[in-house]
Amino acid sequence: MSSVDRRTFLAAVAFGGAAAVLAACSRPATPTVVQTSPPTVAPPPAAPDWESLRSRISGSLYLEGADGYEDAKRVENPRFDGALPLAVLAAATADDVAQAVRFAGEADVPFVVRAGGHSYSGYSSGDVEQAGLAPSLVIDLRGLSGITVEDSGAAVVGAGASLIQVYGAVGARGRAVAGGSCATVGVAGLTLGGGVGVLTRAYGLTSDALRAVELVAADGEILTASPDENEDLLWACRGGGGQVGIVTSLTFETVPAPTITTVFLEWAFTDAVPVILAWQQWAPEADPRLWSTLKLLSGARHDGPTIQLTVTWTGPSAELDAQVAGLHEAAGVLPLVNSVRPDRTYTEVMFTYAGCAGVPVDQCTTGDGGALRREAFSATSHVPYDLLDADGAAVLVERCVLGHRLGAIETGVSLDALGGAVRELPADSTAFGHRGAYATVQYTATYEEGGDPVPFDEFVRQSRASMVPFWGEGAYFNYSDSTLTDPGTSYFGENAKRLAEIRAAADPAGVFATPAFRTA
Repeated sequence: MSSVDRRTFLAAVAFGGAAAVLAACSRPATPTVVQTSPPTVAPPPAAPDWESLRSRISGSLYLEGADGYEDAKRVENPRFDGALPLAVLAAATADDVAQAVRFAGEADVPFVVRAGGHSYSGYSSGDVEQAGLAPSLVIDLRGLSGITVEDSGAAVVGAGASLIQVYGAVGARGRAVAGGSCATVGVAGLTLGGGVGVLTRAYGLTSDALRAVELVAADGEILTASPDENEDLLWACRGGGGQVGIVTSLTFETVPAPTITTVFLEWAFTDAVPVILAWQQWAPEADPRLWSTLKLLSGARHDGPTIQLTVTWTGPSAELDAQVAGLHEAAGVLPLVNSVRPDRTYTEVMFTYAGCAGVPVDQCTTGDGGALRREAFSATSHVPYDLLDADGAAVLVERCVLGHRLGAIETGVSLDALGGAVRELPADSTAFGHRGAYATVQYTATYEEGGDPVPFDEFVRQSRASMVPFWGEGAYFNYSDSTLTDPGTSYFGENAKRLAEIRAAADPAGVFATPAFRTA
């Protein structure tokens, strides 16, 4: 029995049993004689005609119990391995995606989209009860991974390409695009949510480099969104989380690949408060060619709580010391560790950040034969505008200390600097809602595969809650959290209203909306 048949059958049995109990409790006080007829029982809804969908596509369709289903449904976070999506369609073409959208409309089947499989709330797993996601058809885009870098520098990238595939392809042509440091993240999801990464302050968000998309609309038609057509859809795809269609291809404007110097610093944890206070003032106002991430880490990977900084500098290496001196002066303390690696190539640095130094692109994966492994984790986020005082910094330090007692592999608070090129564009130029913020913040807890996620979920959300008095409710869409009370405002700020209007016009039924944005 397929998962659809089994779940429909169990639901029907449960409903029938409840109805019988109610009927037994509803006898009239005085016996009466009435004419009766056999009760009419509505048949259970028909299961979707999956074979009809299979006949329309050139990709593959996997149903529960069939060969390949377990592998096809797997996402990057093993905490969601128990998910049972209705089916997984591994798309081979944009037309496969269009056929899936049409089929879902005809069969009244909910669907979700998977690019890299990194959704923090597990949406791309296709079945997350606690996040309000019923079993759904997963439209998996990872087969759409072709990349072409044109002589003009434009990069046309399939929506299923991983970040490391993009770095490998554009780097080989002497070009670069700003992005994150996780090798297996899908470039489509990264871009649609904004795209914060190690070159953000120098070149802007990943979505700032986006020039056009191909997408499948709610009626199953394949459209182009660019400055010349469907401009509102392109605006929504540049940091607004998409949700106006399924993007199948993205066109980026790349830049010449820079030479990069990287620095790693570590302080005594007793100096954490002055370092935090100094960093938050220095980092977002530093030369735009300098990006940094400040991390407070603890857990089994560390002997004790620690505070570290990683710096990426695209200017002349000889000028870096002068740039970092401002941090040391403001903190009033020097690091215990100061490791500098000058004049490295773009490709070398991106692969090193991704944990794939010396690893071929096709092995920089968690799949079969890959050099990387999946890890179970909980996470949520903040996007702060107000600088912390000493009390606020002390709360962050306390969370790090508490994290060391949690029993996690690692807990972390990561502050990634904004400013620079991010602030150069007007706040409403794209849908990204936090150009005026000074950082994005991620709270994480990594734990043993198979462990109960509840205490780790509670920990990261308590960390966020403890900082709300200092940082408010802002959050980053790509670090999704299904418990936010006003996700539109938290993720997109003053751009939320226009985004909602565009989504309503493009997708009146809300078929592309993530659970937090569904109206019914």
